[in-house]
Amino acid sequence: FEAATKARDEEIEQLKKQIAYLIEENDQLKKHNKGGNASKGTAGNKRSYNVRNFKGYPRTAKSSKKTKNRSSHRRPEPKIDVERDADQTQCPQCGCVLSDPIETYSRVSEDLIDFKWTATRWTVTRRYCKNCDKQHTPTLDGVCPKEYFGVSVMAQVATMRCMNISFGKIKYLMAIFHGVDVSKATLNHFCDVAGNAFEPLYEDLKKEMHNNTAVYGDETGWYVNGARYWVWVFVGKDQAVFVIDKSRKRKVALSILEEFNGIVVSDSFGAWNHIGGMQQKCLLHYFRDMYRTKEKNSSPEFSRFFSTLYHILKDAIGRKKGHNNRNSKKERAGRIKKLKARVRKLMGKKYDCKDCKRYVKRLKREIDSLFTFVLHDVQYHNNISERMLRTFAEARKVLYGSRIKKGADRTAIMMSVHATCNMRGINFYDFAQECLAGKTTAIPEKSAVQTAACASAA
Repeated sequence: FEAATKARDEEIEQLKKQIAYLIEENDQLKKHNKGGNASKGTAGNKRSYNVRNFKGYPRTAKSSKKTKNRSSHRRPEPKIDVERDADQTQCPQCGCVLSDPIETYSRVSEDLIDFKWTATRWTVTRRYCKNCDKQHTPTLDGVCPKEYFGVSVMAQVATMRCMNISFGKIKYLMAIFHGVDVSKATLNHFCDVAGNAFEPLYEDLKKEMHNNTAVYGDETGWYVNGARYWVWVFVGKDQAVFVIDKSRKRKVALSILEEFNGIVVSDSFGAWNHIGGMQQKCLLHYFRDMYRTKEKNSSPEFSRFFSTLYHILKDAIGRKKGHNNRNSKKERAGRIKKLKARVRKLMGKKYDCKDCKRYVKRLKREIDSLFTFVLHDVQYHNNISERMLRTFAEARKVLYGSRIKKGADRTAIMMSVHATCNMRGINFYDFAQECLAGKTTAIPEKSAVQTAACASAA
C-alpha cells in the first residue's frame, strides 16, 4: 500500500510539472500573438499552437530495441585470408614524388580470386603532393573506389543479370557456390555500379551507329512499375543499342538515327518511315501477314492476289540469292524495275475485297522499300533485330520489367554492352572486370580470328 501511494504521488508531481509548463508556454504564446487568433494564422502570429516545442517535457529513456535490430543485421566480420599493402609514391595527376606517409589505415574487401571467395585486409597509406596541394589515397587493385566488394563478383552478377536471372536466384547461387549471403539490395547496387561504368561505352555505341551502311531496327513491349514502355533496338554490323522509352513514336528512332544516311531495315511500323537514306521493309512480315489474312479470308479474289504477290516477292528473293554476286549493278537495277512493274500491275486492278484494298494501300506506300536488298548488300528481313529483342521478351516473362525508369535505363545500357560483346566475340565477364577496374575505356573491335570463327559458325 505504501509503495502504491508513493508511485501515485510521483505521478501526480510529474503531471503538475507538465501542467505548469503548459500554462507558462500558453502565456508566452499569448504575448507573441498580441491578441490575434492563433488557430486562424493571422498576420501577427509568430508561432502556431500546432508546433509547440516539447523540449521541456520530462521524458522516459529511449528504447534501444531499434539499435539492437540494426546491429543484428550488420554483416559479420569476415575471416581474413590475404594481407596486402596499398601505397603509391608518385602523384597520379602531376607525376611528382609524394611526401612521407601522412596516415596509414586498414580496410577490408571481399571478392572472387581464382574463383574462390577471399577476404583481403588492405593497409592503405595516404601521402601528400606539394605541387597539387592535395592528399592522395591509392586505389585498391581490383576494387572500385568507395566499394567494399571487388570487381570480379560485380562482373559475375552483371553477367548473370544480362542472362535474365533474377536477384533472388543470384542470391541463391552465391550462397551455393561461394557460401556467402549477399542481400538483393547489394546485388542491385552491383548492377548500378556496372551500369555507371558502362554508360560512356553506351554513348559511344550510339555515335558509332552512324558509321554503318545498314541498321536493323525493331521494338517490343516492356513494363516500368506496371506502366507500358517500349524497348527499341538498333543493330549495326558489330554493335547493338537498346533504348527503353515510354513513347513508340518516331522521335525515339530519330534520337539514334537522326543524321543516318544508310539503309534502315525494319518492319512496316510507321515510326520507321522516312528515316535514313533508304528503306528496306521486312518481306518475312509480308509473308506472315498474308498467311494470317488467308486463314480468315478464303475468297477467290484474295487467293489470286495472295498468289501473285507471293510469287513476286519469292522471285525477288530467289534471284538475289542466285545471281546477285555475278550480276552488275545495272542489271540488278533493271531487275528491280521489272519487279516494281509487276507490283504496279497488281495494284492497278480493281478489287471488291477489303483485304485486297488494304494490301494495295500498303504496297503504294512501301513499293520503293521492297526491293532495296536486290541492289545493295542488306538482308530482306530484320530477323537479326528480332533475335536481339528475344532477350527482353524472355526478361519480360521472368523479371516482369523494371521497377523504376532508372533501372530500365541501366538494363538498356548493360544489355547493349553485353550484346555488342557477343557480336564481337568478346568474353563479357572478362571485359566487365577490366571496365570496372578502369583498365579499358572502349569495347575492342572484332579481330580477324574472331571474324573467321563467326563466319564458320554461321
